[in-house]
Amino acid sequence: MASRSWHDLLVRVVTWNLWWRFGPWEARAGAIESVFRELDADIVCLQETWVDDDGGQAGALGEVLGLHATIGDGRRFDGLGMTNAVLSRRPPISSASVVLPDEHGAPTHRRATIVTLATGDGEPELVVVSTHLEHRFNRSATRCAQVEALQRMLHADHHDNRVVIVGADLNAQPDADEIRVLDGRRAPAAPLVLVDCWAIAGDGTAGFTWRAANPYLAEANWPNRRLDYILVSAPRPVGFARPLRAQLAGTDPVDNVTPSDHAALVVDMTWPAG
Repeated sequence: MASRSWHDLLVRVVTWNLWWRFGPWEARAGAIESVFRELDADIVCLQETWVDDDGGQAGALGEVLGLHATIGDGRRFDGLGMTNAVLSRRPPISSASVVLPDEHGAPTHRRATIVTLATGDGEPELVVVSTHLEHRFNRSATRCAQVEALQRMLHADHHDNRVVIVGADLNAQPDADEIRVLDGRRAPAAPLVLVDCWAIAGDGTAGFTWRAANPYLAEANWPNRRLDYILVSAPRPVGFARPLRAQLAGTDPVDNVTPSDHAALVVDMTWPAG
């Protein structure tokens, strides 16, 4: 696998819910790959990516994009599953797939894929998380429990020279309690809080990633919501992982095929040379 430096001392991070094998999934696969080739990201967080005994969608994307693929655990039926994954320019040095609880502490099928990436001398440790929270409208309490569990896990190993990046489908809008727990506007479960990159570096719009304009959402009950996030830990070393620009991608058809029911979120952030 060919290696190269970060983009002009920036890190390009993408998060995208790929809508598993729903809809015209075989045609969508080509459209998804086309978008990723154009984005040329350094770190990719995937949700609802399908997996099989041969590695599945994330493994294939990593191969064609020249990225290392770390594929999380997930439930499987007849050898086919749905999971989170992280693709990365730099190699992983450790990874874990963590089960997230409900509000009563019971395990759910929701998981977080947590990957520590190799970094150079003088650079902070970099941890990347891809996760996908409970989706039902009336389960805010479950999502709060899931983000609190994630905060505790990430804080347990956190230190002043570590950067945590989370790419996720959180199934919650920016003013929801679960987001307020993550960013510290509500009492967090642990001192480590995370900054919403769109709020800092977006284009001033609402940044909807679940959009009424998407043809797959023609009958959606509640479109036009921002459900997908890239977040970065705070505090962190000065000058590292400062979001400079956040934008949406994958919103337009590729050869008349819309890639996913979600838009991708793209963030460019600083990463000075070691």
